[in-house]
Amino acid sequence: MHSNKRFNSTITYMKWLTVFIGIFTLISTFTLSFDPFHSLEKLILQDLIGSPIMSTETQSVFNFLFLLFCLITLVVLIFQYYLIVKALAKVERWAFDVLLISSFLWIIGASLITLYTGANYYFASVGAMVLAMFPQLVILWPFFSDKKA
Repeated sequence: MHSNKRFNSTITYMKWLTVFIGIFTLISTFTLSFDPFHSLEKLILQDLIGSPIMSTETQSVFNFLFLLFCLITLVVLIFQYYLIVKALAKVERWAFDVLLISSFLWIIGASLITLYTGANYYFASVGAMVLAMFPQLVILWPFFSDKKA
């Protein structure tokens, strides 16, 4: 590991954040919701269909897609944790670039989908992603900015 305390603390924080999001995602697979009170999807539904209540047919489609979303999220989090532990903690520039680029792509993609569909309340999730990843990447930037890719 790196000798700088700020670097090590940031890496430790990123590992724990990844584990926390993984646990939260596992809980979400059982509650079939972004949050325990189903607040975010009710707000998204209000944006999309004008009502916070889904029909029975819509609920089964939502459940299927939501479980796929949770599965993909868990797979990505496993990859992210491995990337943090095996490469980022060893100051591998490519690992920093992967996290930075993938974070930007997720935020841009989620924002475009949100604008396209009109589900404006999903910007809450986009904002959470920005707060979850970018401060750490900004803190780590000086440790990677002088390394060749």
